[in-house]
Amino acid sequence: MQKVLNYAKLVDNHVWMIVETLDRKGILDWSDVNETEALYSQKEKKKQSRVKTLLEQDLTIPEYLEAIVDNPDLPGYEKLGIDPIKDLNLNPFELGIHLREKNPELTKEQYLDLGKSWNMKPDHFGFKASQNPA
Repeated sequence: MQKVLNYAKLVDNHVWMIVETLDRKGILDWSDVNETEALYSQKEKKKQSRVKTLLEQDLTIPEYLEAIVDNPDLPGYEKLGIDPIKDLNLNPFELGIHLREKNPELTKEQYLDLGKSWNMKPDHFGFKASQNPA
């Protein structure tokens, strides 16, 4: 545990040095850092508001999935990272069926990679431990 704390302190010190160097060079100052920090702290409120709005609608699984896609070009504080299972209470088995119907050409490993960020397991896609998809 002490190693982790020491490493976190080291990283924190390096970040401070980087910001101070950029401030000294006139590239970035502490108000910029504070502004970005405020944007990140508002992220969770925006996510909760978006989830509430989505839950108030009667959408299908494909509509929910389309509504929660984050644009990869957005900065991190604008990516909400809504989890369809945890945040929207979608059934992981129905989600797995939908993903298999939408992407029939994928292999078992590709399905598992697709569902990894939502903590989906092989049985959510209809696979048994030793079964290969047809």
